[in-house]
Amino acid sequence: MLARWNDFGRLSAFDQIRREMDRMWADHGSSGQERSWLPTGPRIEIFDEDDTLVVRAEVPGFAQDDLEITVDRGVLVLKGKREDKVPDGYAVRRKERGAMSFTRAFTLPTRVKGQEAEARLDKGVLEIRIPHAEEAKPQKIEVREA
Repeated sequence: MLARWNDFGRLSAFDQIRREMDRMWADHGSSGQERSWLPTGPRIEIFDEDDTLVVRAEVPGFAQDDLEITVDRGVLVLKGKREDKVPDGYAVRRKERGAMSFTRAFTLPTRVKGQEAEARLDKGVLEIRIPHAEEAKPQKIEVREA
């Protein structure tokens, strides 16, 4: 985004405020304490693919062991916790990434077979595939003559 300069070679008031807010967000959580993902956690998409409900979540920097997924009574819960690891003997010069955690819960739009769910993590994208329950699948109704 280009900054807007006025006739006196100064940033416009809007751009000054925007830059200050950018600095504040960049500094948020840089004290080394664990922080929650802002504002609501990883971005999610949920869609149907044939007889399967697919959930994708962006979780960059999280390893397989950092994630916990549960399905209970029609609610999918995603939890993630990333530890802050600095190797021994290293000095931190700047720290914008650190320990982080999130929890997101979704009421699923259809009944599913949670025990048959599969999850894969690839390049920072978590994909969860959950088959639809038989009673949630469309049923064909035969038409008979009267």
